[in-house]
Amino acid sequence: MNVMIDNGLIMIELEAEAYGQRSILHPVLIWDDTAAVLIDTGMPKSRSNKSSGKEGPVISFI
Repeated sequence: MNVMIDNGLIMIELEAEAYGQRSILHPVLIWDDTAAVLIDTGMPKSRSNKSSGKEGPVISFI
């Protein structure tokens, strides 16, 4: 189920399976007249911080 939060802001509900477990992810899509940005929720344990060896968020700036 997708949920329109406001004009230009929608939460998407995705079912996923990883590491033998089913999960529901909630990425968010934000847009206006010129651009759109998808905020990805990621999957728990799907990527680790290689520099420290610890699990953690991965942040990319464009």
